[in-house]
Amino acid sequence: QPGQDAIAPHAAMIPFTRNLFDPMDFTPLAFGDIPNIKRTTRNGFELAESVLFVSGIQHFAEIPAGMATAPSYVKQTLQNLPRSWDDSKYVDGFPGQYAVIARRAGKTWYVAGFNGGDSDKTLSLDLSFIAKHGKLISDGATERAFVQSDITANKSTQITIKPHGGFVATFK
Repeated sequence: QPGQDAIAPHAAMIPFTRNLFDPMDFTPLAFGDIPNIKRTTRNGFELAESVLFVSGIQHFAEIPAGMATAPSYVKQTLQNLPRSWDDSKYVDGFPGQYAVIARRAGKTWYVAGFNGGDSDKTLSLDLSFIAKHGKLISDGATERAFVQSDITANKSTQITIKPHGGFVATFK
């Protein structure tokens, strides 16, 4: 349990250290519960790792039972994630607290972020380099729930990330 309790702030440090300029070995994404351990990250946090963390061979730690609980739009987003990125941009963050990164493959931008802190994090993000409408997947009402909504990328895109939560926005 102590390792799980430390995962959110540790993961919020990784984009600034291990994954700063090169791929790393890390297995992200677990939507299901872990036997005998209380997960401290919300499912939006786990989904965001799939974009924030770059690995030479990206694979997920999820089991079929956990993936079965994910809504179809989450599964579709994961199926459509590219195997490599053409461009990456740092958007906002602070080591150990939160990170937001935008990655492009072809003409599609993925913007992901997570919050390693214990309180809501409201951000005003400059996404004017994208300037498109897209879909946002973020944390729902419970730790294991998702919600999908429309989002517009502009100079002051507002996003609130729940404690130990996250999001992925896709702009095509």
